Amino acid sequence: MADHAEMTVMMSLALDGMLSSEEQKAFEGHLRSCVGCQEQWARWQQVDALLAAEPVAAPAPDFSARVLERVSQRGQRQRRLLGGALLLGGSLSVWGMVLLSLAGAALLWVLSDPSVAVHGAQVLSQLLGAGSLLVKAVGLGLESLVGPSVLPLLLTFVCVMMALTVLWARLVQRRPRRAPSLMLV
Repeated sequence: MADHAEMTVMMSLALDGMLSSEEQKAFEGHLRSCVGCQEQWARWQQVDALLAAEPVAAPAPDFSARVLERVSQRGQRQRRLLGGALLLGGSLSVWGMVLLSLAGAALLWVLSDPSVAVHGAQVLSQLLGAGSLLVKAVGLGLESLVGPSVLPLLLTFVCVMMALTVLWARLVQRRPRRAPSLMLV
């Protein structure tokens, strides 16, 4: 006769009334001779009876409309994101070409007149020196503001602000989001 894996398939087909008369006879013959399959068949019949007795849950009347609306919104969102990405990529490409053109023009200018390169290096050196002075000035200003008495107060303020930021982020993350169609109910 058939193996037990095949009997399991036959049990499923028998519950659905899909066995041919030959298969039905073979199935019943095996059940008479196999205690394990008899017990499994009895359990399957109990489950089938329970499932048949319970009413089938129906979706809410506006379920399909809400699903279609969400799918439509998701598609619109994806199209907007794609459009934004294309716009950003195009803008970056244009700006890249502009910068490349400017760099090429500057290089040609420098190569045509070497004194421009020397003057440019001097200007760059002066700008770096001015930036260094600015950084030193900001550092000195912060040192004068943050004296020994102000440092604990500043550290406490920074810690409180970080804790509040973390708390706010968790509250925003846990806030339930509802679909716009559900808000109108």
